[in-house]
Amino acid sequence: MRDTVYRNLVADKTHSSSSDSSGSSGGEGKGTSDGDDDEEPDTGFGTPLELPLTGVNGSDSVCLNDWCAPMLSSVNYSSDPRKFMVLGLDTANRACYRDYDGTGWDGDRWTPLDGELESQPSAVAVIQGRVWVFGVEKNSLEMRIRTRHGSTFDPTWGGMAGRCYSPPAVCSPGVNSVLMLTTKFGQGIGWRGFIDGDWDDPREEEGEGGEDHELASSPVAACMDSGGLHAVAYGNKEKDLSGSFELMIKRGNATGFDDWQYVGGDFKGDPAVAVVNETRLDFVGVG
Repeated sequence: MRDTVYRNLVADKTHSSSSDSSGSSGGEGKGTSDGDDDEEPDTGFGTPLELPLTGVNGSDSVCLNDWCAPMLSSVNYSSDPRKFMVLGLDTANRACYRDYDGTGWDGDRWTPLDGELESQPSAVAVIQGRVWVFGVEKNSLEMRIRTRHGSTFDPTWGGMAGRCYSPPAVCSPGVNSVLMLTTKFGQGIGWRGFIDGDWDDPREEEGEGGEDHELASSPVAACMDSGGLHAVAYGNKEKDLSGSFELMIKRGNATGFDDWQYVGGDFKGDPAVAVVNETRLDFVGVG
C-alpha cells in the first residue's frame, strides 16, 4: 500500500473568475465530442460493486492493486444529520441505495433503480427532502439524473446530454444550487450548474480538453457556502500519462473557472477533498 498523503488547501474566499468564457454552450453538453472518428479516451469508471442481496453483519475489506477504487457515495437527505442514503452500483450496472435512519439500516437489502449505468452514482441534496442522483449511462456514456422526493424516486432517469468519461462529481454551494463536474473528450473538464431554479448551459474547458495539461484522475467538486467553487484533480502540464501526476486545483464561481494551479506531489487514484470552512479545503490522497 502506498503512503496516504494529507494536505491543506487554502480556498480563495474572495475569488472572482478572470474569465467569463463558457466554452461550449450548445446542447451537446459537457463531456462531449463531435469527432466520431477520434479514438475514445480511457474512462475512469472502474468495476461495478457486487452488493449482497441481504444484510450482513460485516466482512473483510478487499483492495485490488494498490488502492481501492471509489464505489460508494452518500448524501444526507434530512435536517437530521444522522440520516443519510448510501448508493452503489451492482453487477447488473444498476444504481442501488440503502437508507440509514440514525439508529439502523432500513430493511435488510439494497433497493435497485432500473436502467444501466457505466459509472458509480453520485448524489447531492438540492433542498431538504429532495435529492438528485447522477450517473453516466452505459453504452451511450451520457449523463443521467434522477430525483428523490422524500422517500420516493421518480420513475425514470432524465437526460442531460453529452458524452462523459468519468463519474459525476457533485456538490452544492447553497440552497437550491448544484455544481456537477465530469471529464470530457480529450481529458479536460466539463461542468454544469443549477442556479436560481434552472440549469445553465453546459460548459467545457476551452480547446481540445485542455491543450496545456493532462488529467490522470476523475475530477472532484468542492463547494463553499459563499458560492466559491473548486475542481480538484491529478495530472501534469506535459500531457504525459507515463509521468508523475501532481495535485491540480481550478477555482471559480457561477460564471466560470480560472486556469489550473499546480500544487505539486505525485499521486494515483482519485483525490478526496473536504470543505473545512470558508477559507480551507483539506486534501487526502495516495502518493
